[in-house]
Amino acid sequence: MHIGDEPVIAFCYLRKTNDLKNACFLSKKHLFVKEKGILSPFPLESVQDTSFGHRLILLPLVIGGILTPLSLHALFHHYFNIWLLFSLAFIGVILIYYGIQGTNVFTVHTAIKNYDFFIPSSTVHLKSFSSYVRVYQRNKEALDFYYFIYPKQLWQQAQKIGEFIPDKPIRLYFNYQMKQVNMRHDEVVLSFPSGRAQVSFRNAANNEELIPVIHHKIPLEYIKEV
Repeated sequence: MHIGDEPVIAFCYLRKTNDLKNACFLSKKHLFVKEKGILSPFPLESVQDTSFGHRLILLPLVIGGILTPLSLHALFHHYFNIWLLFSLAFIGVILIYYGIQGTNVFTVHTAIKNYDFFIPSSTVHLKSFSSYVRVYQRNKEALDFYYFIYPKQLWQQAQKIGEFIPDKPIRLYFNYQMKQVNMRHDEVVLSFPSGRAQVSFRNAANNEELIPVIHHKIPLEYIKEV
C-alpha cells in the first residue's frame, strides 16, 4: 500500500473495517489521516503526540440554545401556533442534548495546533496504532525486530531438525519492551526481522492494546539468539 509515492508502514481504520475513506496511515515521513475521503498529511517531525478525547458539538448547542428560549418565550405569550412553538422548543432541547453528548475524537497534536478527527470510539486498534506511532517517532529501529522468550531445550531441538514451528501462539515483543520481561534460566531470547514471518495480533488481557503473537513457521535462517 502506498500514499502518493510513500510506502505505508502501518494503518488503522478510524470507523469501520475496510473503510479506507476514514483511516490513519503511517509512512517513514508522514502520519496521514483520511476523514470522509479527505487526506490530511502531517510530517512526523511536526507531530508531538496523538491522543483520544471527547468534544462538545458546538453547532447543535448554538442552534438549540437560540431556538429553545425563543420558542418558549413565544409559546408563553401565545404569539404563534402553540403546537408549532412546542415542536420547535422540543427540537431545540434535542439539539442541546445532542451537542452536550458530543463525540469522540482522535487528536493529532502539532506545535501549531491540534487537529481533531471524529471517531465512534477509541478502539483497541486505534490505541495500538497511536502507541506504534509514538514508538516509531522515538526510535525507528526499535520496531525492526520482534523478540520472544522460548525454552532453551525446544530451541536446540528446532536447530537440530532445521525448522521452527511453534506448537502454540508465542507472545512477541519489541526491543524496548524486553527490559520489562522476566526470564528463567532455562529460556533463551530469540529474534527475527519484522516482515519475515506471519505475525497475528490479539487483544491484551487488559483489552487496552493489541499484542503481536507468532504461531506459524519461521524460516530458521531468520531467527537469531540474542
